[in-house]
Amino acid sequence: MREDGFSLIEILVTIGVVALLMLVSIPAFRTYRYNNDLARSAQMVQSAVHEARNLALAPETDKLTDTQYYSVVFSGEGDNVYEIFEVTPPENGEEESSELVEKFYLPSQVTFVGEEKTIYFSIEEQGMIVPFSIDGDITIVIKHNPPNTPNTPNTPNTPNTP
Repeated sequence: MREDGFSLIEILVTIGVVALLMLVSIPAFRTYRYNNDLARSAQMVQSAVHEARNLALAPETDKLTDTQYYSVVFSGEGDNVYEIFEVTPPENGEEESSELVEKFYLPSQVTFVGEEKTIYFSIEEQGMIVPFSIDGDITIVIKHNPPNTPNTPNTPNTPNTP
């Protein structure tokens, strides 16, 4: 006489199959997450560049009186910070001054590769990139650090304004 329900062997086989499927799918989810972090980071960097250019094109009511440029500064090797500055030219031999407009962070395990880079957008030239800020094309490289390697400290993914 057979009772309704599952035998112990049927339950163990089912659990084994589910565990095997999970083991096979975890690397795929991890790869998806890494690719998603990189794609999102690239979009965030592109948005910051567009925002700096749009600020240079905006009416002068919100700008400092001597502002001539807006710049985007991408941190150097192993860091995940990039910032937009309002830049005023040097006066009487002083250094140029800049005021932080916005500060952004890439996702915690995504970092910039290479040296610090800055792009300047001119207000007088209608948002055009200033020639002295780059030599030819500028490339911003980001990479994803796997969790088992040292990375930058966790930082928020939302912009901070002063």
